[in-house]
Amino acid sequence: MARRGASEPTGASELPLVEQAIAHVARHGWPWDARQRFAGGGPAPVPAGALATLSLPGGRPLPPSFRRWLEHDGRYVGVLGRGRKVQLVVRPFRELVGEWKPRRSKAWNTLATLLPGAVVPLLAEDDRLVALYLGDADENGELPILEVSADFMTSVSLSHPSFDVWIAERVGARERKLAAYAMFDDPAHGAALRAQARRNLGGWKWLSSELDGERVSAEDGRAAIEALPVDSPARRLLERAGAVADRIAAMQRRPKEVLTAEEQAQYEALRRDSHPAIAQEIASLDKCAQLGLDVVPQIRSFLATAARERGQPGRQSSDGLHGRERASEAPAGPSVPPAPLAERDRLFADSNLQLAVLSGLLAAGLIPQLDEERLPIAREEDEADWYDPDAERSIYAVNHDVVDALLAVELPAAALARVEALTWPDEHLSRWIFPQWSGEEDDFKIDDLSGLEQCPSLRTLDLSCSPSVDLAPLRRLQGLVKVTILWREGGARHRQTAAILRSLRARGVEVEA
Repeated sequence: MARRGASEPTGASELPLVEQAIAHVARHGWPWDARQRFAGGGPAPVPAGALATLSLPGGRPLPPSFRRWLEHDGRYVGVLGRGRKVQLVVRPFRELVGEWKPRRSKAWNTLATLLPGAVVPLLAEDDRLVALYLGDADENGELPILEVSADFMTSVSLSHPSFDVWIAERVGARERKLAAYAMFDDPAHGAALRAQARRNLGGWKWLSSELDGERVSAEDGRAAIEALPVDSPARRLLERAGAVADRIAAMQRRPKEVLTAEEQAQYEALRRDSHPAIAQEIASLDKCAQLGLDVVPQIRSFLATAARERGQPGRQSSDGLHGRERASEAPAGPSVPPAPLAERDRLFADSNLQLAVLSGLLAAGLIPQLDEERLPIAREEDEADWYDPDAERSIYAVNHDVVDALLAVELPAAALARVEALTWPDEHLSRWIFPQWSGEEDDFKIDDLSGLEQCPSLRTLDLSCSPSVDLAPLRRLQGLVKVTILWREGGARHRQTAAILRSLRARGVEVEA
């Protein structure tokens, strides 16, 4: 009879998976990592008396397959230490990963919102951490295995539905999968893992700190989100992640435009060029194209920027932060950006609104493009460690030098009168300001829309990151056709916002709220 909680076997064996793992080690020995760590020796069972005292926080019992493995060996999973001291290490998720990779604190803050349970660490490598997640158990008392990746992208996934599936794979008794989330398609264990994802990760197979990821299904994701309290941080985070996933899916469905033969030839020529200033951008565009995303507009923008970078003919621009084409016409001067404008001299009281307008003018080509090389952006070659959140110029924090430089860019009245679309945060300025921003902080929130009447031609406005801003200034923009806003307010402001949105809809404005 199969032990309660043990997964169904695979292949010809009639043994439960945890028993297969035990038999495999007895027959073939430990995997290579155990041989390195233990320098020989057989299994070291946890003594029955000590095992009887082990339990999870709150007195919860150990998962059945985990307990059975400890009867066989406690060294491999770290329960039985030197001197045969028995200790079950239980850590809060945020605390464990924070000690493992301390420089990714903001990423951990995001992911820890979804993972309030503690973990039992099982394996830690250079860029991968595996742990038993002490969330909600399945009907057999089994808990899922959590895999955290900290290589190029910080992400979390439920890699196995229970300990026995993981340990059988780890010691070689079961075929190893190529990716953490490949198990979701496994005929024997995929259904159990999908259930664990709905139960413990809001319906996601995996989710990165940048709110990219893959859901078990859209319906399962919505059901998991709706089960959370309306005002919970996890619900807000999952809704934002869902919006990102929906936007990516929409981009993948969009029919691709076609580059002209000349544009294609220019792009291919640049791909063969090793010019260091453009190599990274080419790589990012190639990666997007491999994902099936529509990157034709970005490629065209890139070609124009690359032409200026290589000194080819392009749009003439003014001095300062704008392109280099006119540098020879002006006297040589310092490359330091101009000092920030005083608050009283700005066109908009809210600095993020001013940045949003600047972004709109740049996107529409109403002012010359900025020269990224002249901005004090955090770069890998800087003396400051750009991976350090506490460094002066870090990719994990707002670069106030860049903000000041951008706020000093002149916004001509004639250009303001012609701008038709504003989206904030955007894809370029926000990357310069806070390269690793993933949506969990309010650094790009707009709190005041006053002054927006200086843009009378405005037709579309996306304020998805500004949920509580006063929308009254929008009543003066008669050309509006679409407004997007994330709306979660209460009290008097709620009634005021509702009235404004009704008045906008009444005059034909499409409102996404």
